[in-house]
Amino acid sequence: MTKSDLDIFRDVAEFILDNREQTIVFLNKKGYARLNRNASLKEVNDAIANNLLNQTFVFDFARFMDGDGYSNWVQIVIAVATAITNVIVGAVDSTKRRLFGEQMAQKQGVYDRETEQWYKDQAELKAKKEASLMLSNLQSDIILKRELMEDKKEQRKTLYTMLMFMGGAVALAVLAIKLRKK
Repeated sequence: MTKSDLDIFRDVAEFILDNREQTIVFLNKKGYARLNRNASLKEVNDAIANNLLNQTFVFDFARFMDGDGYSNWVQIVIAVATAITNVIVGAVDSTKRRLFGEQMAQKQGVYDRETEQWYKDQAELKAKKEASLMLSNLQSDIILKRELMEDKKEQRKTLYTMLMFMGGAVALAVLAIKLRKK
């Protein structure tokens, strides 16, 4: 059973959220980024997104995640590679359509190679930004869910405490009534 692309990105986002410092050390040590030890999640997400198109990085990062016992690295590599491919397919597809139109213009002598490279660079940049934004959004969802769970725990504790006090009050009232009757 394969996970959806969103589930894969959610796993990666949660891993980064839970292991930010170790991820920074990994990125710096392997030369994928130059981040400060206290880099923000956005900076870490951007560094990850900037390297997602690098197949070597995907394999290295999957092994790194597996080193924390997070998951089977082979499955991660395949899933992340698939997810990355699917995320950038939209950007690349729109670029291909644009390039096709411009290739038609090239036949008329209006198009040049610099423009083609510019569009390819823009598609890659857009894919990186989308991946970074997706990681940030998923991390925000994870944080909100964790905070909601903590709030529910606190509400339960408060409810149980109130029930205990009410039970104690009822027990004292019953005891007081019995003592009055004597």
